[in-house]
Amino acid sequence: AGAVANARGLLLRLRPQATGLRLRRVQGLAQGDDQIVGYPHPPCRPSTTSSPNNSACKPSCSRRSTSRRSGARSKSERRIGPAGTQVQRIGADQRLLLARDVSHLARLEQVRRDFVANVSHEIRTPLTVLSGFVETMQSIPLEEEDRTRYLGLMSQQAQRMQTLVSDLLTLSRLEGSPAPGAGEWIDSGELLAHVVQEAQGLSQAIATPPHHIEADGALPFWVSGAKTELLSAMSNLLSNAVRYTPGGGAIRAGWRLRNDGCGEFWVQDAGPGIAAEHIPRLTERFYRVDRSRSRETGGTGLGLAIVKHVLQRHGGTVEIDSTLGQGSTFRLVFPSSRVRRRPRD
Repeated sequence: AGAVANARGLLLRLRPQATGLRLRRVQGLAQGDDQIVGYPHPPCRPSTTSSPNNSACKPSCSRRSTSRRSGARSKSERRIGPAGTQVQRIGADQRLLLARDVSHLARLEQVRRDFVANVSHEIRTPLTVLSGFVETMQSIPLEEEDRTRYLGLMSQQAQRMQTLVSDLLTLSRLEGSPAPGAGEWIDSGELLAHVVQEAQGLSQAIATPPHHIEADGALPFWVSGAKTELLSAMSNLLSNAVRYTPGGGAIRAGWRLRNDGCGEFWVQDAGPGIAAEHIPRLTERFYRVDRSRSRETGGTGLGLAIVKHVLQRHGGTVEIDSTLGQGSTFRLVFPSSRVRRRPRD
């Protein structure tokens, strides 16, 4: 965006690209201010006590006030500076202000802060439990039965932290490595059998009675991609179905070829369903619809984020359909370039 201002720091006009953006009065324009914050807010008026060489606004519009309010910006606010701000003289009493919109960088910084806060919270809880049990065992004589129970709970919390770290490392690897090529072709039936077997083992461990997990018997085909990543995404969907479906419920999974040539892996459960307002955020890191149930069953809140990154790396998408009280269906859709019909025997 560009703007023309006079030597007193008053904006004279904006370039067409900046139409609708109303900037606060520029402080110290002749010296080149290091940050300018734009609000949908009328420009402040010069103080009656200001000298021609002093462009200070009223206290409510001072740089200090602007900086203080920067933490509570509305969605329509635009931030400009400091890396892209330049001021050039173009006349006796005019300056040309060139600025770069850094709203995206500000949003990324907020995402980073939220991520660090979420990781800290997720690790703090099991650490608190562990330290509490350790202190108890060090200070109070325990019966063998109590000691065994405490050690079991400590092991459970340690496993929770290990799973969290493993998922974080998986996300880091997915984000930092190049997208997989089309060199490796894997049998979809082989992938399905592997993840169904894992889901059955998880169901027997955490559900009473175990779930009825059924693999769809559609004709298998070839899928191109990184086998470990595909298994990770598919396994996360099935493990979520196991964790959120009541014991004894039905879970179905399978592959199919769409009419448009795309390949689709789907998982259908008979769980409680998901309200519509939660669906757009399900693939965010650490986002949970039911936090207590996720922690009870060992979830980290990163499973669907991993699924989304795997599909993005393979050029695919994640589709979610859910109705409260009727269950959910998750679909991993792969482009036609990554699927191939298997020749009939």
